[in-house]
Amino acid sequence: MDLGPSETQQVLKRTAREFLQSVCSPAIVRQMEEDRIGFDPAVWKRICTEMGWTGLLVPEEYGGQGGDVSDMAVLFEEVGRALLPGPLFASGVEGALALLALGSEEQKRALLPQLVSGEKIIVLAVTEPSGSYEGWGVETRAERSNGRWTLRGTKLYIPYAHVADRLIVAARHGEGDDAIAFFLVDPKAPGVRVTILDTIGRDWQFIVRLEGVEAEELLGPEWGAWAIYHRQVFPQAAVIHSAACIGGAERCLELAVEYSKQRVQFGRPIGSFQALQHKMARVVTEVTGAQLCVYEAAYKLAQGEEATLEVAIAKAAASEAYTNAAIEGCHIHGGAGFVRGSEMELYYRKAKGAEVIFGHPRWHKQRVTAVLAEMAQPVAH
Repeated sequence: MDLGPSETQQVLKRTAREFLQSVCSPAIVRQMEEDRIGFDPAVWKRICTEMGWTGLLVPEEYGGQGGDVSDMAVLFEEVGRALLPGPLFASGVEGALALLALGSEEQKRALLPQLVSGEKIIVLAVTEPSGSYEGWGVETRAERSNGRWTLRGTKLYIPYAHVADRLIVAARHGEGDDAIAFFLVDPKAPGVRVTILDTIGRDWQFIVRLEGVEAEELLGPEWGAWAIYHRQVFPQAAVIHSAACIGGAERCLELAVEYSKQRVQFGRPIGSFQALQHKMARVVTEVTGAQLCVYEAAYKLAQGEEATLEVAIAKAAASEAYTNAAIEGCHIHGGAGFVRGSEMELYYRKAKGAEVIFGHPRWHKQRVTAVLAEMAQPVAH
């Protein structure tokens, strides 16, 4: 099994790096943290039309490129390395995956071409104040009257909700995971309030309050949609996000190595000190191992294979590798690593923010334990 990028993926990776270097410097990332909408509309248009990244996961029949999760993972290594601001992940990954997994043929044909072109930004709203990705964490209620659904509840940590044209909202209409369904909601409809969250990563996450808002329509089945989400949407999105963490971790390591060659103490570069060499060696080991885990999980998902264990391992390993690479990078930089305006400080904040998206590493390690325990059960004859 060859987990390395194919020739086509290597071209994608090289093209992405060149493009992102031209439009997404650290100074621009900081500028977008203070911007009115959090991304450059001109760059977003180029991403959608010129680069075609919003359609990478979408089949050609809906206007996309017909790629798979392993293609998007290769791309998002570069996206994470550059810290690209914008709704590419929210709409081009989560939104696209949700529409593909849950939408009817009519809904796919109506919405996916608009998502691919960038005409519409479609954002998935699942998590709530608990931050859980398990069914019990969905407390938003959906009530049906005269054939219409009304939603009440609060969604939290929803990226780029302020620029979304449609929200895909998870809400329950009964007890148990089977009673969680997904609804298309106009974020500008009466009863929807969107408020920005003050996060360490300054990554444009929002609170979305649904106060008796009428859903436009049901997306997917009324019963059993949550199982589809966890079988098709969550694993792919988690692996792609993990790939972005790998890209960020690689850049942290590069910054640490570059600084250790330039900073001189006691008459020689600090990179010559064994203690710092040990730090960087450990980071290299963690990042390389996590990268292989992400590639394996992406490969299995792309082949349509069961990958619950691999996804959990990949997310836990990638999140921890990114956080540790950022922490050690700051230590190697010393005080300069924590100064506002330092590139290292920027990556540290982004790493801490990324750590908990799609579940904290501790939760994924518990999932690994549960899968292994299930595998260890004797087979009944």
